[in-house]
Amino acid sequence: RRAGASRLAAEQMIGLSARAPQHRDILLAIDLCEAYVHWSGPETLATAYGVIAWFHWSLGGSTLAEQYAFAALDHDPHHSLAELLVSAIGQGFLPQWLMPEPRRRAPF
Repeated sequence: RRAGASRLAAEQMIGLSARAPQHRDILLAIDLCEAYVHWSGPETLATAYGVIAWFHWSLGGSTLAEQYAFAALDHDPHHSLAELLVSAIGQGFLPQWLMPEPRRRAPF
């Protein structure tokens, strides 16, 4: 529980970490979640879509991520993860590991 509430865990979960997740692991997770959607009930469908959206966003797939995030919002208009992703995608944000290195300012 302590690790799940730590700053480092949160950064890695929401895309603030500089360390990219393993591409193969993300694709397997997407497959698992998409299979789960067929078995999930209405109370968990929004979360399944939100998680799939995050996985696609973590790979840089903003278009698919946005589609899944909107699907989550169709089932739960207040789904927090989906709202965050729609906002991030709308503002052009990507996970830190996909962003270019910040330019260093020249010393004056």
